[in-house]
Amino acid sequence: MSDLSQDELMKSIDEHNWKLYEAGNRIIENLNQRQGEEDDKTDKWMMTLASGSFGLSFAFINQIVPIKDASYTAFLIVAWSCFLTVLILEIIAFYG
Repeated sequence: MSDLSQDELMKSIDEHNWKLYEAGNRIIENLNQRQGEEDDKTDKWMMTLASGSFGLSFAFINQIVPIKDASYTAFLIVAWSCFLTVLILEIIAFYG
């Protein structure tokens, strides 16, 4: 059998459990930090995509299809509104 008394064994188990608890907390903190970094990357990606799509469609709409000849201008206005909404919400998320 072991040379450890029951009290020493319990103390050893408690120390081991505490180390596991601390290691788990470090892992959770690390994951939370990484999730925040990934959220920032996603926000920047969405802002880049929305602003680029809005800018290209707004700048070159007349070269692709003149507004007076377009059949579904309502869809274009809705799309531009969605792009602007995403941009405004992203700006609020960055600075709000």
